[in-house]
Amino acid sequence: MNPTDTASSEKLVFGLVTGQPIDVRVADDGRLITEQGDSTDEWVEVEPLVFEHVEEDSTLMFRETDGEVTHLLDGLSAYEQIGYHERLSVQGQVAAAATLLGLTGLVGWPVARGWRRYRGGDSPPATVTRARWVAGAGVAGLLGFVLAFVALSVAVAAMGRPTLFDRPPAWFEVVFVVPTLGAIVTAGAVAYAVRAWVRGDWSLATRVHYSVVVIAATILYWLLQYWNLLWVRAG
Repeated sequence: MNPTDTASSEKLVFGLVTGQPIDVRVADDGRLITEQGDSTDEWVEVEPLVFEHVEEDSTLMFRETDGEVTHLLDGLSAYEQIGYHERLSVQGQVAAAATLLGLTGLVGWPVARGWRRYRGGDSPPATVTRARWVAGAGVAGLLGFVLAFVALSVAVAAMGRPTLFDRPPAWFEVVFVVPTLGAIVTAGAVAYAVRAWVRGDWSLATRVHYSVVVIAATILYWLLQYWNLLWVRAG
């Protein structure tokens, strides 16, 4: 379970700074076990959906919706049920893999093109070149967002103004235009990939690699949307 988050970009703060998730399981003896970081606690049920700590004066409560547990209440903190794909550890691994795959296009395509020119080889078809420019721009949008985000954060902090981690000024939202445009461009790259497979254009290896790069970029933009780092928020 993760702490309930906001509908703004501060969701990232809750997730990375104050959002250490709680893993909940039931032991063989019926006791409830919660694990958060290096801390492990045991609880016993005193009434439906209400548990007391076996050693400390602490109470844990759960909230149900339509018979399914959706929230955990621990004192003043509220946590909501999340899926496997929403775990920070899982998303971190997926983001790292997707970034490496995306870079094989952003960096690999220009390098391969330069190598072909050096060797005097044939250039790829014009449709391949256009499609790669579109997909490359989509991946570059991700890199541009990271650079713009860091630069603006440093500039705002230098002015003694709040940052993302402490109620940023309203104009800070302009930085989220960059990945939003990148996401739109990536949608165009998806269209190129679909058309290539439907028509059987390009070589099989070219189609596969192009699709891998586009899928990687799409995943990264989905993660930005999940953390409310696009202009249009997930909520």
